[in-house]
Amino acid sequence: MSSQQGATTPLVRFEASLAELDVPVTRAEPAAFEDTLEGICRGSTVGTPLGFESVSLPGWVDDAPTPATLEAATTSVTPARFGVADYGSVALPSTRDGTEQVSLFVDLHVPVVRAGDVLPDMRTAMERLGPELRAGKSSILATGPSATADMGALVRGAHGPKEVHVVVLEGGERR
Repeated sequence: MSSQQGATTPLVRFEASLAELDVPVTRAEPAAFEDTLEGICRGSTVGTPLGFESVSLPGWVDDAPTPATLEAATTSVTPARFGVADYGSVALPSTRDGTEQVSLFVDLHVPVVRAGDVLPDMRTAMERLGPELRAGKSSILATGPSATADMGALVRGAHGPKEVHVVVLEGGERR
């Protein structure tokens, strides 16, 4: 690691890792959160409760999707427990309201992560997830859009979203 890399913050490295994956990232203050989402989301949008004190899903986001509304949705907005700077990954928790499913069955997934929840590396991420995983909970560590080249050409969206756009919430405490 160069001395310049060592001086960058996890958030700056996270954004650089996302750029390498061609994943857009937008920083948003709580006061501008709804406008930010409005500029990113396309078509029918579903989501799950974000769990942040300073923001919640706008009324135009279906936060109690049924299988039919999930299938019809184009975009989803879900909370990310944390981001991993070195990979541009987000940790998507398994929740009763279906964060995993809501994140996977759309063309565009918009994970929302607090700036203060971007971790420097995978070791730190595993330390954070370890107790939950040992307790029987699960999370997805998602890195960019779903893609496979199993049959030759690269295909996006084979096992998840074709596109990802990360929103980094500046400020905002967890509930």
